[in-house]
Amino acid sequence: MADYTQAIQLDPADGWAYLGRGVVKSAKRDYDEAVVDIDQAIHLRPRFLEAYFYRGVANFGKGDYSAAIADFTKAIGLDQKLVRAYLGRGMAKSRNGDDDSAMADYDKAIEIEPKFTNAYISRGRAKARKGDFDAAIADFNKAIVLNPKDAHAYYNRALIDQIKGEQAKALADFIRCTEIDEKHDYAHIRIWLLRIRLGQSDQANQELSTYVARRWELSPNDWVSKVIGHLLDKNTEADFFAASSSSDPRKDREQHCEAWYYAGLKHLLKGDKGAAVDYFNKCLATQLTNFDETQLAEAELKALGQN
Repeated sequence: MADYTQAIQLDPADGWAYLGRGVVKSAKRDYDEAVVDIDQAIHLRPRFLEAYFYRGVANFGKGDYSAAIADFTKAIGLDQKLVRAYLGRGMAKSRNGDDDSAMADYDKAIEIEPKFTNAYISRGRAKARKGDFDAAIADFNKAIVLNPKDAHAYYNRALIDQIKGEQAKALADFIRCTEIDEKHDYAHIRIWLLRIRLGQSDQANQELSTYVARRWELSPNDWVSKVIGHLLDKNTEADFFAASSSSDPRKDREQHCEAWYYAGLKHLLKGDKGAAVDYFNKCLATQLTNFDETQLAEAELKALGQN
């Protein structure tokens, strides 16, 4: 980033330098500052295709999905074959709850680039949210054929099998996901649950404990560490919910969505179905339909005879 700053000092009209610094800031999740830099790049070069695309990425990262859609649309206007902009716009539309329009963008991305695995995965996720599980599985299968080492394709296929109650199939795909991407935190969490339900509690607890111990990048205060700690009875429910709170409204909502699901799951595994139903309903009340936990909570409620 220092090189870009030096380039800007040498030439304050260098739009590429502002864009480069903005992209670096976005990669560091400093999305607000990234947008400031990319705004300047666009000011200097009003038809700057790459700047509109990467500002869309930054706006997506900060949770401003409407702004991201506008940026990706601008990029598409400048290049109607920019396949990654269709994917980005589709993902932003999905986050805004518009899966029908999102799927049109995924379709277009696949039309332009038939081997674009990420478009198949994103389209499959949208289909799954609409309850079209067979079509979703077909998209994940296609992604796996195109790239047998795509961990996300295995993860999402496993998620559908978990929702459908096909535990052994789901477990095999989650394990395959972790073989490809050893640091896929949520795949390890799903493996823990499925092993518990298959009567493999000792193995489940040992594997998850070993994983979090060797995942040195995780600090005890990371949200994933809090989730795993709660599943392994390392923290109380009160501490877990306290950790889910955040001054960032979006983060607060997302972490509470997950907290309600995982705390509900713990109650269900202990036989307290009443508390589990209450917590799963509170997970759904966050209305984060794009979250895996929301879909899983809905599946648990259905299994418990709750509509």
